[in-house]
Formats: sequence, C-alpha cells, structure tokens
Amino acid sequence: MAVEYTQELLDRAQEYVDKSVSDRRYEAGLTELTSLYTAITGDPVGKCRQCQVSDYMSVVNGYTRAATRFLHPELMPESKYTIAPGLENETFVHEGYNKAVKAENLEDADAEFFISKGFTDAFILKAGQSADGEGDKEPKLTEKQQLQARYKELFGEDADEKLTIAQLKEAIKAKEDPE
Repeated sequence: MAVEYTQELLDRAQEYVDKSVSDRRYEAGLTELTSLYTAITGDPVGKCRQCQVSDYMSVVNGYTRAATRFLHPELMPESKYTIAPGLENETFVHEGYNKAVKAENLEDADAEFFISKGFTDAFILKAGQSADGEGDKEPKLTEKQQLQARYKELFGEDADEKLTIAQLKEAIKAKEDPE
C-alpha cells in the first residue's frame, strides 16, 4: 500500500510524538499509537501492543518526517541534492563531520561531504540540477523526445507514440528534403 500524506494525519502523528513518554504509555496513548500505525501502514496491529511500541513509534516518527517533507517542502533547507529513495529515513553520521544529516536538514555541503567519503549512491541530484551548481537551463530530452518535438514542429501534430526512432528520422527527413 502506498502511504498517503495528509495534513490531518500529520497533525495527529505530530501531536502524539510531542506527548511525554508517560502519556504515550497509558492506555489512551497506546490506543492512539496503534490507531496511527494502522492509518499509516494499512496493516492491522497485533495483540501485544506493549511489545511493539518501539516498532510502531518508529513508523509514526518516519511518517512525520516524510509527510513534513512532502506537505511542507518550504520548511526544508534548499539543496540541489536529495537522499536516494529507500534511504529517506536514515541518519548519516561520520567521525570527521560535525552534523547528523537527515533528509529534513540536508544541505549541499552535507551531500558533497558524504559523496566524497564514498556514499555516492545515497545522495542524488534533484531534477534540473547539476553538480557544478549550475541548474540545467532546459531538461535533457532523449533522442526520441527530440525527434518527436521536431516531428511536431514540421507536421503540426504529435507523432504516433508507436513510431520508432528510425521511423521518426525517416518521416522528418522526407518532410525536410521532399526530393
């Protein structure tokens, strides 16, 4: 099941996370935790809620971080990098670096430090960005996309998606050089 980020669920989760540990451990707190877990994951909870508190709590904490990034990107620091899919909830630490880096506090210098230390697959450039700091002026198009754009310029209509690159080239050539 795909996780759905809503402001209502984020507010509930954040309110729960902000409660004191003792408030979370009473019956009402445990009930809310299992309710949040089910709302986030879509999975039913087991009988022994006390045994699973830490697992459920990590799901709720992960949801609050991911939902905040998704619903309120303006709260996140500006960066041309993002953490690779699947690692969004990880915390990156290094003995030679004075900051614990998470998705919500990631800055360019952080990503560049960890990339230089071998974490090349953990940090990726966002769409439209380049490593030299100059954002790409225009998105890179595949050869087929370029040919489809040229086809549209010449013929005034979109090319059939089923046309291959070779067929597009042939049609464009025939239109440009009608000999």
